[in-house]
Amino acid sequence: MATVLRNIDTGKETTISDYLAREIFGLSKECKSLVCLSADKIVHSKGVKNIQIFKKVKAKKIGGTCLVRMGGLGDLVILSSSIVKRKLKYPDKKITLATLPQYVPIGKNLKGVDKCISIDELCKYSFDETIDLRYSVEPSNIGPGSLPWRDYVSKDRSDNFDKLCGVNSQRKYFNIPVDKESIKKFKKMLPKSSGLVIGLNPTSKSPIRVIPPEYVNPLVNMLISRLGATVIIMGKTECWNDSLVNISHERVLNLLNKTSEADLLSLSSIPDLVITPDTGALHIAAALKKKCLGLFGNIDPRTRVTYYPTVRTIYPKRKLACIPCWDVPGSCQCEEGKQGGDCMRLITPERIFRVAKEMLQ
Repeated sequence: MATVLRNIDTGKETTISDYLAREIFGLSKECKSLVCLSADKIVHSKGVKNIQIFKKVKAKKIGGTCLVRMGGLGDLVILSSSIVKRKLKYPDKKITLATLPQYVPIGKNLKGVDKCISIDELCKYSFDETIDLRYSVEPSNIGPGSLPWRDYVSKDRSDNFDKLCGVNSQRKYFNIPVDKESIKKFKKMLPKSSGLVIGLNPTSKSPIRVIPPEYVNPLVNMLISRLGATVIIMGKTECWNDSLVNISHERVLNLLNKTSEADLLSLSSIPDLVITPDTGALHIAAALKKKCLGLFGNIDPRTRVTYYPTVRTIYPKRKLACIPCWDVPGSCQCEEGKQGGDCMRLITPERIFRVAKEMLQ
């Protein structure tokens, strides 16, 4: 008998003997499989938790094509167009999307998706073919990526997804599901006579891509005092910028850390303009065809927003020798502990305000 050790990030598997598995992991005889989480998911304060144990079950035959993609919500929005085009190309083939658990409620409502499952449910089903998109649009120096560097730095990410999904890039069908009742709920939370509404997503999981936390309050004040706008602050903070939840004003609806991923879709449909760094909020606003100001520092925006007609970007190209560093791990030489890379610090609140004002005229 053998036990399977599977890396849920890459999908790679290796087999070890039951005896060795019981010795190393203390398994009972009923456990036949192991899932290995990536190192950054280890929670040291609660002990090492990078091994998930589950019982191996007989796979249920679903058939059709399974598209596997983890990543962030933005990638799911970008991939949505490729899914639609693949369904148009093969209308009789069922499409199953396997993604992160928090995105399943969104994924199951994407156009072209027949079934959406959590990534850790892959072992429960079998398909006619699987297109594994994990790290497929990243180069080898970003995770275990497989995309040629030239394609990564010269092509829009949606084009790379299209090629991997076997469809052309002549037309895009970016789409996301929006709950109308959720929209009503958020509109009721806005101040009366809110007038012009601007959505501000100041956060990012990356401390480099994020809007510097000390820039956020001055920007909010400019939008209110000079434009008379109501500002919705949305997204999720990290430990290093969680002070942003304290921003308060009679014309500010601060919903940081108070919404789900599905809520963010509905919330992004309300503003007249969305301001955000290169994160999921940008792609959501673009898919909704909302005016959006994208703030880019370490990645050239032409590889992300080529097909978004409502998106305008600020990008300090050639202002620093390191721009763009392409988000390669370890390439940013910013001072340790500083939030917002040197490239993002060139995008000052005044500069953001000026472009936002132009877009609203």
